[in-house]
Amino acid sequence: EFEKNSMHDIRTLHERLNNENILINFDGYFDQTNVLNLLSIIKSQMDKTATAKRVYHIMVELLQNISKHAERGEMQIDENPGIFYLSEADNKFIMTAGNFIQRDHVHEFTKKLDFINDMNNDELHHYYDQILLDYGNVSGKKTGLGLVDIRLKSDNKLNYSTYNINDKTTFLTIQTSVKLK
Repeated sequence: EFEKNSMHDIRTLHERLNNENILINFDGYFDQTNVLNLLSIIKSQMDKTATAKRVYHIMVELLQNISKHAERGEMQIDENPGIFYLSEADNKFIMTAGNFIQRDHVHEFTKKLDFINDMNNDELHHYYDQILLDYGNVSGKKTGLGLVDIRLKSDNKLNYSTYNINDKTTFLTIQTSVKLK
């Protein structure tokens, strides 16, 4: 027998997803298997336009970021909890990803985001090439290469917000968009 509250909750969620034109929503644990399965589903549903390919590549980077770098906090689990959704509005696809991060890493990460956002396209390409040429001397987690790639492919800045959960954990949200052509 269905619980009346859960049926109401799912209808409310469905209405909200429709009202906000959210095409894909995944809220759960991001491990490599889940990310690959999610990407496989998404890829099979997308057309083969240049815009769709750019959106797909940005989604790969955002999902990998959660899978590799999200903080589990005090949860005794192997997967990284997070959320990802893709919506369409104002003639663009909007991708939003969120995950937990250690509070003592927030400043360094947002500083990296600001640094990447402050560059123009020429500077981004130069920085990207510089990272690739010096990759052997730099830790993969510290380069921000994926973030630079997102900026270049989206041709937009990376919007972000942080929300402190407790004295050790912050929830970080990153969003970007791609114009429909």
